[in-house]
Amino acid sequence: MRVQSIRNEFAVKSYETHARIAISIGDLSEYNQCQTQLWELYHENEEFKTHFHEFMCYRVLYYSATNNTQGLVKLLETLQHEDRKSGPVKYALKVHFAITSRDYYTYFKLLKSAPFSSSFILLKLQDFVRFQALKLIAKGYRPSNVPVQFCAKQLNMEENEFLEWARACGAVIEDGKLVTKMIKSLKKPKKAEPKDADDKRKGVTHGFFD
Repeated sequence: MRVQSIRNEFAVKSYETHARIAISIGDLSEYNQCQTQLWELYHENEEFKTHFHEFMCYRVLYYSATNNTQGLVKLLETLQHEDRKSGPVKYALKVHFAITSRDYYTYFKLLKSAPFSSSFILLKLQDFVRFQALKLIAKGYRPSNVPVQFCAKQLNMEENEFLEWARACGAVIEDGKLVTKMIKSLKKPKKAEPKDADDKRKGVTHGFFD
């Protein structure tokens, strides 16, 4: 459509649909391409903005997922006051602040009320948030070991699910407890990142969520 210079309501709906699909399968690169085109279209014609707040919600979460604080600040400076105060954008900002402040309790609470397709992004970030949370729990209880049941509840997981996940991360479990002195051996989950400084400036990422 870009090559053919189609800039109408059909183009907007097509990019929005494609973006939602990309989000649902965790393809950040494809989503970002749609996002870039939608941003231009939204500002060409106010009538195209039917789902503007939904997609600004995704954009804020995208910047959180790619750790692009500069892009987020620039976006917020561009948005009108009423847009920043809209429900979807406010929700996404709460998620962002929960991640940056390592407030995992609020993160998991917000996950239960995710609007539109934003839950797909939050679920993809879940391992990263859980990893940070597990480190905080271990630091807070060290040198004592922490019961697995407590860890699982804090990380919004079933006990068996937590055991499998924690061991995959390299955690040591003894007698039904997390060994906090071994927490430094954990393997940090991969998080979507731009390849270089130029990509970060443009808000570009490559491939899928890991």
